[in-house]
Amino acid sequence: MENPRTRLNTKKLRKTLRRIGSLCKSSLPEKTKHKLRIISWIGKRKVEEICAYYEITRSLFYRLLNTFLGEGLKGLMKWPGRFRGSTVPEPAAREIKRVGRQTQDRLQEDQPAPRAVHAPLDGAQVSPETRPSQ
Repeated sequence: MENPRTRLNTKKLRKTLRRIGSLCKSSLPEKTKHKLRIISWIGKRKVEEICAYYEITRSLFYRLLNTFLGEGLKGLMKWPGRFRGSTVPEPAAREIKRVGRQTQDRLQEDQPAPRAVHAPLDGAQVSPETRPSQ
């Protein structure tokens, strides 16, 4: 395991960032450009000021910085973690959906049509059982 660095060589970091080139002209993805913009402020401003300006936590800033120092530009371009997806095999997923649709159709057929409840019209005959108490 590599020993943690005690001092960051900002000159070396700035040289690496210059080698990458201008962010405006590069064909990098927007998210990667944004991460590089954040890192490029190191040495010019305090970490607290950078984090406040970009509205990020210091832990995120240091994660970005350490990723860039350890893995370079490719590390910043990686997708985080794994994509969320179904762990159910595709044939089984199709069968589950088919059975679910059949069950829904059956339930809709079994339900009676909703009844309409109407208030009696004025002057209409109302039986004594249904007459409201006064």
